[in-house]
Amino acid sequence: MGETLFENKEANVGTEVPRMLGNADFDLVVSRLALNSGTILEIGPWLGAITREFANAAPTVVVDRFEWSDSENRSYPGVAEPEGSFRSAFEKNIQETEFEVLVIESDIRDAVLPENTTFSFCFYDGPRSAEDIHYILCMLSTSFSADGQILIKNVFGSRAPEVAAYVNALLGLNVVELLPTDQPAWCNIAVLTPGPAWSQLTALEFESLLEDAPVPAAFSDPWYGHSTTIVRILWLASVHRWGHAIALLRNLPHLTENQSAFDEFEDNLGLGVNQPEMSAIFSVFKHLHQDHALETVKPLDVGTSVENRLRLIWDSVPDDLWQSERLNVTDAFTERFEKLHREIEGHVASIRDKDIAIIGPHDPELEWICLICGAQTITSVLFDTEVETLQATRLKRVHLGLDDTPNFDIAFISELPEDTERFSEFEKLPSVEMQSAVSYKT
Repeated sequence: MGETLFENKEANVGTEVPRMLGNADFDLVVSRLALNSGTILEIGPWLGAITREFANAAPTVVVDRFEWSDSENRSYPGVAEPEGSFRSAFEKNIQETEFEVLVIESDIRDAVLPENTTFSFCFYDGPRSAEDIHYILCMLSTSFSADGQILIKNVFGSRAPEVAAYVNALLGLNVVELLPTDQPAWCNIAVLTPGPAWSQLTALEFESLLEDAPVPAAFSDPWYGHSTTIVRILWLASVHRWGHAIALLRNLPHLTENQSAFDEFEDNLGLGVNQPEMSAIFSVFKHLHQDHALETVKPLDVGTSVENRLRLIWDSVPDDLWQSERLNVTDAFTERFEKLHREIEGHVASIRDKDIAIIGPHDPELEWICLICGAQTITSVLFDTEVETLQATRLKRVHLGLDDTPNFDIAFISELPEDTERFSEFEKLPSVEMQSAVSYKT
């Protein structure tokens, strides 16, 4: 389990076997166990305190590397040698249970679960890795009962933002559903059950899952709030996936509790001290969400700072374009965007409220500049038929036919086809040369 933080040890004083679960977490797991009637899978059993509860209720399978870390040895000396195996200590603590415990000493990715076994309860307290959890759930996808329970630790709070983001994505896709509990706010375990789309889990691409999944239709935490959605938004921002973060933010329901959730997450991460620039970005996100009627004054600089550009993007993109799922805001933060931005700086006022054409290969950075500068419409005239067309309020991507008559105020031309007769209207426009491979005609 690697370097592990030990929480609430003071709450466990007096227990026969040390455990990393605090009393609230332990009580929640035991209460859910009372509703189980089938085989149990436990990932990360540690010294076996909760495993004994499992094995006295049903047959149990545990998976762990059983490697005793230096930090564990400092907190609990004498259990095993540092970097050695603590399996013997674990097995000693689970003797004389009512049901059998099958021990699999293995990394998660190498574990082979017993065949012809249907699990109805899974408790994950392994590495704080969304990809490991995804691997385990995919492994269980065909051998888990439809009404079973999946308990995942470190979902709520700020210890494992990627894990919270992953669970939120599964909720948004209806792969799992959140079961109601009366757990206190400091209990960070999510209690889940397979949802309507559970069978589609193995078809999901993990790499894009956290970016593309929609906001959950219902609440995303046990306290009727949206804490995991907020964590997912801020986690996406923290790894510079701006576009996906903003798209989620636009769809976050407006609740008074959200503001405190933003503040708590930012405080718990210590961003004000460790990453002041991310603290500033999170503050912008919070203000954008709370003051959703905020408008920026245009024309402005295209956005010399991330904060200013995020505000401009927020105010520039209509809902139907976000909903098209065809816009990648990360294109507004590329090196090419910065180059075009510098070259077009003197023409920002000319673009506002105009109908713009972009002629040539698909140019998403130029589309973004025109959006941010306040163009009335942008039409990308595409010669590459592999790029799909798009029809939204302010942005269109089209393959013009021979009979189409272009009618635009300004054209950006990077390339014309060999037959340019149908684009004669563009040729009549006076041009302003740019340093890049785009000529600006007005």
